[in-house]
Amino acid sequence: MSPVNRIPDVQSVTHGPATGPRVVLLPGNDLGAEFYAPLAEVIARAGASVTCLTLPGALGEAPLPALGWAALVDAVAPLVDGDTTLVGHSLGGMLAWQVAARRRVRRLVLLEPAIPPGRRAAAIAARRYSADVVNAERNSFVNWSGTFWRVADFNRFPTWAIEHYERARRERDVDTAATLVRELPELYPLPEVGVPVHVVRGKKSGWVARVNATYLALKFPGVRHTALSNVAHWMANEDDEAVAAAILAE
Repeated sequence: MSPVNRIPDVQSVTHGPATGPRVVLLPGNDLGAEFYAPLAEVIARAGASVTCLTLPGALGEAPLPALGWAALVDAVAPLVDGDTTLVGHSLGGMLAWQVAARRRVRRLVLLEPAIPPGRRAAAIAARRYSADVVNAERNSFVNWSGTFWRVADFNRFPTWAIEHYERARRERDVDTAATLVRELPELYPLPEVGVPVHVVRGKKSGWVARVNATYLALKFPGVRHTALSNVAHWMANEDDEAVAAAILAE
């Protein structure tokens, strides 16, 4: 694992050989690079160079001067190129889609992306997520988010990962999160990305993830959809071998 780097406005940690096939992982809301380290190590064992990001406004990182999706895409887009497999989890899935529409990547892998089926559904989801997550109490872990289960089995999930989330919740710049969620409907209609897309969901997450994945597979020709049996919305740290295999599958 490399030391932590800061590429303008974005903190990153890289796992695996510098010369391997490039994978960049964009985190979900209230999560950072550390959360995905075990998953990244599994992917790296296949020979890939895996860069996990902690985005501006998360885990004590300074927020961008201009909040919102446009500024965040501007910050992340220079970190990827045509040889990158771009992986986005949850809210990071929507970010990955927007980045791939701006800057061509090799492949796009979306882990339960926060991409509701259309602008109206996005507006409803944004209001719900704002109430249940963004503006909710930040001093304890709750497995049910209001729309999905974070982990399939809280009793077997690693304690350090829960502690990471709790720390991230305390250190989050709430204005950044609130702006991204509020602006979600403005990202529709979704732009074309023009690259292979693989949507991965957990069967233990709930019906929202299934609807979102089905929407993308029906809306955009060539999008494929895989459901993993033993994971919920977070995926990482539950069955990293299965998640890594889905990310690496051509």
